[in-house]
Amino acid sequence: MSWEANRKILLTLIVLLVLSSILAPLNAGSFRWGKADETIHVGIYKAWNSTAHVSAAVPLLLKYLDGAKWKYRGKTYEFKASIVEFKDVIDGELDKYDTLVLPGNGYYMLESLLDIFYNNKWKENMRKFVENGGGYIGTCGAAIIACQNPIVGWPFIKTLGIVNLYAYETVLNEAQYYLQDGLGIPVLIHIKHSLNPIFKGFYGSLRSINYFGGPAFIPAHKHDKKYGRIIVLATYATEPSEIAPIHRPPVLGGGPVKTNLKGKYAIIATTYGKGRIVLFGPHPELWSWRIDKVLSDNESRIEEGINARGKWYKWKEGIPIPNYNMWMIKRSITWTVGKLSLSEKTQQVTTVERVIQPQST
Repeated sequence: MSWEANRKILLTLIVLLVLSSILAPLNAGSFRWGKADETIHVGIYKAWNSTAHVSAAVPLLLKYLDGAKWKYRGKTYEFKASIVEFKDVIDGELDKYDTLVLPGNGYYMLESLLDIFYNNKWKENMRKFVENGGGYIGTCGAAIIACQNPIVGWPFIKTLGIVNLYAYETVLNEAQYYLQDGLGIPVLIHIKHSLNPIFKGFYGSLRSINYFGGPAFIPAHKHDKKYGRIIVLATYATEPSEIAPIHRPPVLGGGPVKTNLKGKYAIIATTYGKGRIVLFGPHPELWSWRIDKVLSDNESRIEEGINARGKWYKWKEGIPIPNYNMWMIKRSITWTVGKLSLSEKTQQVTTVERVIQPQST
């Protein structure tokens, strides 16, 4: 065989090797890795449902979490997700889970009140689960119930108190965005530069996220060795009342709603005892809208009125994108179980980045 023929074969082999090295991580992101080396058990908490968006959150989380796989340091991990309810916590059945995901719901407050009749077993078992190493990922109402007492507007409700923060939300302003008749509204968050890997690759950027009247977080300055350092992952970059101006119902005196969230903590990470916690004021588990729709100055972007159920509002600008920020939940889970690293630069972590890749803003 001539040198020219050998040269062509050699070049072909080199090209194939280069292409295979480029395409390998892309193919790995498809979740087709066969049997997992380890299963991460995720409990998705189902509180009493109050509105349509709450009802949607649990099946969405089940759909996008159960069976999802990723690679970390040469091993394949898989999420196994199942439902957790009030009675399961009371009965002490949390030990089978590695982490809990609690989607936003105002009914956590009522469950905390009901817990009085169970000698506060629900709160006690939740605290023990996290203190002993379990993960806790809470959005909106589940983030509020994790913070310190008192809860504004709920003076008789006792919280879990596993985070050294107060939840900031006022009844006459931020909480008015619970009274929707649509899919919530989009707000912008500013992702901060931090040493936490959940938002690795997106530090300093803006992101659209769903808002249904959730809180901001402010330091509580409590003294307890169980509380870890608060890491601010994102702050509110816009005011909900400026993005979507609405009015209070007449029974509350009417007048325009004026939120006070801009610049305050929107997403945080911390620890309690041996457990890791991530709290979101808004809703990453739900749909959201593109940034250009959030910043729209179209005066008809928001509609509001009063019907038989009471005051309502509806966001009308653009089409909501499903699964828009579910990657935040996935990365948060991997961080709470210690399988997401800031310094890891192997192909396996590249795979995690691709698997949990956000959609374009």
